[in-house]
Amino acid sequence: MAQGFLQPYDRMEEIGNEYFNILVNNSFFQDLVLDKEGKVARCKMHDIVHALAKALPLKLKKLRSLISDSLRIRIPKNLLTSANCLRVLILVDAGLSELPNSIGCLKHLRYLDISENDILKLPPTLGELYNLQTPRHLESCFRYLSTYTILPKQLYKLVKLRHICINNEVYAVLHLPCNLVEMKIYYCYNLKELPASFVFPFLKILVFWGCNNLTYLPVFDSRNSLETLQVGRCPLLEGIPNIEPLTNLCRLEIHNCMRMTNVPQGLASLCNLTELEIGPLCQDLDFFPFPEVTGSCAVAKSLQSLCFIGWPKVGNLPDELQHFTQLQRLTISHFARVKFLPNWLGNLTCLRTIVLEGMENLIWLPSKNMMQKATKFVGFSIKPYQCPKLKEEWISGHN
Repeated sequence: MAQGFLQPYDRMEEIGNEYFNILVNNSFFQDLVLDKEGKVARCKMHDIVHALAKALPLKLKKLRSLISDSLRIRIPKNLLTSANCLRVLILVDAGLSELPNSIGCLKHLRYLDISENDILKLPPTLGELYNLQTPRHLESCFRYLSTYTILPKQLYKLVKLRHICINNEVYAVLHLPCNLVEMKIYYCYNLKELPASFVFPFLKILVFWGCNNLTYLPVFDSRNSLETLQVGRCPLLEGIPNIEPLTNLCRLEIHNCMRMTNVPQGLASLCNLTELEIGPLCQDLDFFPFPEVTGSCAVAKSLQSLCFIGWPKVGNLPDELQHFTQLQRLTISHFARVKFLPNWLGNLTCLRTIVLEGMENLIWLPSKNMMQKATKFVGFSIKPYQCPKLKEEWISGHN
């Protein structure tokens, strides 16, 4: 992608994944390591290909990629001014304490990774990298988690920027180019609300996490191509706008928003939603604020993974659950008042696993005969001491 080989522009990530899989199938890459979402976190280049790459002579003027990972090598002073064809620059854990102003000379740079260094402030000339698409881990280019790297105000000039992760930088949040496809905002304590102009028509991943004073999110419109929305640890946020326009949404997570008393409106109409995680929300709720869902609702036919967390005063699971006919994985966590799980769970014919966590008063599971209706059901996943009142014969009899 950084070399400009992937076209068209609006599908670069998708096409890049296709090419990557082809290279994997032909053993160009090997020893793949996946993250918890099943995506490739890292891999190795085949030994023969790596040896060939090392044997090629280094000519700065024609250099297009420079990768240094955990190598404390001394970077030549003329690198940034001489290697003006550079598309990829990776200097991970390279012992850097600053990034020189000459970084602005790399007009063709598309991918930059300077994480795990000791850089406290990035130069304003970073805003001159007009072709930059992915500045990876800029928020963590200082190795100590208690210190955040100061981003330059000139980020708005990066008109081709597609991915950004921001820590504690309100100005950067409010001055970003509109063509982003991924935006992650962490611990922006002074961020209170986002303007109505906060519209990113190409955005696919949006994360707000640890924004303690955030009270308002802008209304979503039909131009939004969002696929993943994660909102967590926003204690003053009272609600999320109607998500019905988010027709491409596949994953929704809402965690630790303790003033929220309802899940977003429009949830029932989402035809592509496959993963949903909710809770904990307001701890005073004695009912589950689930929308009215019937078997004909779009979300009932699409949802495959559902997780409820932290409902101390709710005594029963919402009846609407029995309409989710495509559900494969159900996680029920910290329902302190729930003593029984309903027999109708066995009617969920696609269900494979039920995970139980922190169910301190649970004493009864659905009968084994009822769960046999769920022909794909593998069993309950219960860690030690998570259901202390549940008798051992119940657990062993269902697994």
